[in-house]
Amino acid sequence: MSKDVCKNLKSFSMPAYLRDANSPPAEAVFRFCANLEEVHSALPFDLDNLENCCQLRNLRFHLPMNRISDNSLRRMAISANSLKSLEEFAVCTADDSFSSSKFVAKVLLSFPNLISVGLVDSSLPLKFIHKTKSSVPLHLKLRRCFWGLSHDSYLRVVNTRKLSTYRKGFSKIIKLAVVSCPYIEELVINVFHEECLQQLCLLQHLTFLSINFNYCDHDYMSVWFAVLKMIGPQLKHLSVEASTNIPVNAICDNCVNLESLRIRGKAVVGETASTSSNLPHLRRLLLMCMDNRSLMFLLSNCPLLTEMFLDCAVCLDDTLLSNILKHNPLSELKVAGIHACKLSKLGFRMLLESAVKLEKVSFRSVKFDASDVIHKLNPKIVNYPVFNKLKDVEFFRRKLHPCRF
Repeated sequence: MSKDVCKNLKSFSMPAYLRDANSPPAEAVFRFCANLEEVHSALPFDLDNLENCCQLRNLRFHLPMNRISDNSLRRMAISANSLKSLEEFAVCTADDSFSSSKFVAKVLLSFPNLISVGLVDSSLPLKFIHKTKSSVPLHLKLRRCFWGLSHDSYLRVVNTRKLSTYRKGFSKIIKLAVVSCPYIEELVINVFHEECLQQLCLLQHLTFLSINFNYCDHDYMSVWFAVLKMIGPQLKHLSVEASTNIPVNAICDNCVNLESLRIRGKAVVGETASTSSNLPHLRRLLLMCMDNRSLMFLLSNCPLLTEMFLDCAVCLDDTLLSNILKHNPLSELKVAGIHACKLSKLGFRMLLESAVKLEKVSFRSVKFDASDVIHKLNPKIVNYPVFNKLKDVEFFRRKLHPCRF
C-alpha cells in the first residue's frame, strides 16, 4: 500500500493467512496510518507499533491471549500514552476465565478509559486488581461487560473445588464489579449465586441485560422478580436463559419499555396473569420454547413487532394463529423465523397476507414445504431454507457476537 492510501485508512484487518504471505510487517503499515480508528488482527504484534495511531478507538485480536507476548504486555503502559482515544480492547477468541484474569487486569490498568474489553469476564480481573494492586475499588468507564465464567471455563472446573470456592465468593465478586463499573449500560452475566442479583439494582445506566441462570443451584425466582421491579422500567433489551420455566408475565409487568426480548427456556404465563402482555414498544422477540398461552399472551399485544423468531413452535397451529392475528395483525413484521410449527398451507398463507411488510422468512412446518407458497404469494420475500442462517440477523446474536460486544 502507498503512503497516501495508508493516510486515508480508517479500518485495517490482518487475517491469519498473512503470516505466510510476502507482506510488510505491521509496524511498516501502522507507521503511516495516523487516522486509523479500528484494527482487527489474527496476528500478534507489539502495541507500541500503534503509537502513531492517535485516533484508534477499537482494537481487537482474533487469537488466543497466550499468543500475545509478555513483552507486548509490559509495553502496554507505554502504548497507553499514545492510544488515549482507545475505547475497546478485546481478544475475541475465548480463553479460560481464570487464566485470562491477569491479562485483562493489565489491559484495564493500562487503558482506564476503555468502555469494553469484549465478551470476556471482567469481574475476576477486577478482584485480582483489588487484591494485588489497590484496596480501594477502581472507578472505570466500562459501558459493556461480561461477568461470570464462560461455558467453556465452567466445563473445565465443573468437578473441582475451584468451582465451589468460586460460587461461594461470587456475590462479593459481583459487588466489587458493580462498585468499580458504575456506568455500565450493557451487561452479560452468568449467575452462580442468587445473592448477587440485588447488586444489579445499583446499575442506574443499565439498559441491556443478558442473564443466564443455568449455573445457579438455588431458587432464584423470588429474588429475580424483586430485582426486576427495581430495574425493569429502565431496561430496553432483555435476554433470559434458564433450565426452569420463565414466567413472561412478570417480565411484561415490570419491563414495560422493552424493545427486545429473548427467552432461552420455556416461556410460561402465571395463572393469575392478565390475558395480554404489556409490551407496547417491543420490536424484537425470540422464544425457544413456548405453549399456546404464552405465545398468545406475548404476540397479541405487540403492534410494533418487526422481528420474530420462534424456535420450537409446535403449539402454533391455524386456530392459534387466527386468534393472534385478530388482536395483532403483525403488520410491521419484517423478519420471521418459525421452526417446527403445525401451520397448514392455509395458515401460512394467512400469516403472509396479514404481515404485509415481511422481507425475510425461514419457515419449517411439520405438515408442508413453504417455498412454493412464498414464491406464489410474494416472490419478493427472501426465503431462508436453513433456519440458523436467518438467525444470524437476530438482534441478540448480532449484539453478542464476540467481535462486536
